[in-house]
Amino acid sequence: MISADRPFGILLYPYFEKAYEAVVGSPASSFKFVSKDTPFSTDKQTYGACLTYLIVVLSFRYLMRNQKPFSLTLLFRIHNLILTFISLALFLLISEQFIPPNPQSWLLLLSLQRECLEPED
Repeated sequence: MISADRPFGILLYPYFEKAYEAVVGSPASSFKFVSKDTPFSTDKQTYGACLTYLIVVLSFRYLMRNQKPFSLTLLFRIHNLILTFISLALFLLISEQFIPPNPQSWLLLLSLQRECLEPED
């Protein structure tokens, strides 16, 4: 049933938590960002991944310049459909976190916070 606590009728985060744990091996709630330890947390790792991507793409472009193009329309459509569903799931998870459980209490809370209503000088 749709309510302020469950804006989509069900809580989505527990499903995400189970899926994350199935893939990664630990729950999403235990994730901690550790600088220089978490993947892609350093410039060197990020630039290296971007450079590798460019080398692979440009190399294949060079190698395939005299080849007849492959017909991969169905594969690309399936790929785009999967990406669309993943984006929708992430959007709904983020939305679930930002929809206030009780909108009236948020309005009251904001009205009591002077910093929220008055610009800083």
